[in-house]
Amino acid sequence: MIVYDAEIQVYDNVFNQWISGKISQAFPTYRFRYHIQYGNRRLIMEHKAFLLTTEIRDEQQPNFILARMRKRLVSYIWSNKYDLQVYTNELPDTIYLLAMAAYDYNSARDIRSNHQSGK
Repeated sequence: MIVYDAEIQVYDNVFNQWISGKISQAFPTYRFRYHIQYGNRRLIMEHKAFLLTTEIRDEQQPNFILARMRKRLVSYIWSNKYDLQVYTNELPDTIYLLAMAAYDYNSARDIRSNHQSGK
């Protein structure tokens, strides 16, 4: 079952063209993992729950971190704020921003559903 599934198109200035992709999250096996496809690249975005950190890695080189985002503590009493660090110029920054938006959307949805169900 797919929990989150978004088709994306990002303009790549290097190739001077639009490149299609997809961001998805499956349930229940991958609660803290998203799959990002951008052109012929396959990325994994994985959230480390107790560290408030999410890392984006290349599926082919899982030890190499492409980007890391960290949710600020103030987000638990105010609106969500993130610090995003991008460690490479291999991909357009838009990919990381869309990944962060997908994560934030799902996090907010989980909080809303917990409040509605009385948890």
